[in-house]
Amino acid sequence: MSKATRRRYTAEFKAEAVGLVKQQGYGVAEAARALGINRSLLDRWLADQRDLTRDQARQDIVQYIEMQYNSNRLHSTLGYITPQEHEMALAA
Repeated sequence: MSKATRRRYTAEFKAEAVGLVKQQGYGVAEAARALGINRSLLDRWLADQRDLTRDQARQDIVQYIEMQYNSNRLHSTLGYITPQEHEMALAA
């Protein structure tokens, strides 16, 4: 009995498969059938794409909060001035 080997798909193929569902409006089952792959495999690729998008969104939000929002908002513990104004007052 021979051992079955797994098929390997390129990143381009995966991106095109996900694109069929996301951009071209194909159903998951329909796109999987047209590409000759299992529906659950395409579902996994779609979930992986969502996770990457969520991670990027989280990073963008954290960066905004740390770099933009916190540096410009008025802090009650500083007497309702921005952190920059507080630093300038301490330096003076």
